Amino acid sequence: LTMPLGVGLMKWPPHLLCASRAINGRLGLWCLRLNLGDAVTAELEPLDEFSQSFDSEWNHELPKAPRFGLDLEANAAISFDKTANLQAQSLPDLKSVSSPSPWDCENLPLEKMSCHVPPDSCWVVCDMDAAHTRGHGKIYVLTEDRCFASDRQQYRAQDHFVKLLGFRLQLTHGLPMDLWLGRVRPCLLPRPRRFAGLAAN
Repeated sequence: LTMPLGVGLMKWPPHLLCASRAINGRLGLWCLRLNLGDAVTAELEPLDEFSQSFDSEWNHELPKAPRFGLDLEANAAISFDKTANLQAQSLPDLKSVSSPSPWDCENLPLEKMSCHVPPDSCWVVCDMDAAHTRGHGKIYVLTEDRCFASDRQQYRAQDHFVKLLGFRLQLTHGLPMDLWLGRVRPCLLPRPRRFAGLAAN
């Protein structure tokens, strides 16, 4: 059994999901099956054609294991790149793990949200919930074959709503606005952007 360099492991019942990031930033995905019998054996099976011909060389440097999440409901592996853009790769049905043909785990294309109501069959992911990346306040909507991302205009609308909610709680329940903006808001949205000015001579 030969494992790729810089591999990360995550439970994918009843197996393990292995992931390693290639030079181009895409994740290679494998299913690690452990056979617990009289003699313990392990089998590493690539989940798509990209993982079959995976190249993990990083200029003779050992790559870091990727930090990724697994959404069992959406059946997708989720990770964030250096710019906090979400990468979602659909996973095969576990019932078809014994299938000899490679599965399609292509990245879902990233699009800006153009509709106020998401599709009926979708899953919502927010980068503020990811502990391993700096939250940018983006909301992602995953469908079977597409990935929508919110933009800065929708972020400003969310920020305005959070402030209105804080004012409402202050009037109705006496919750201090400073406490709302200083403690609660950072858990929901990133802090406002700050632009450093030029120092006067």
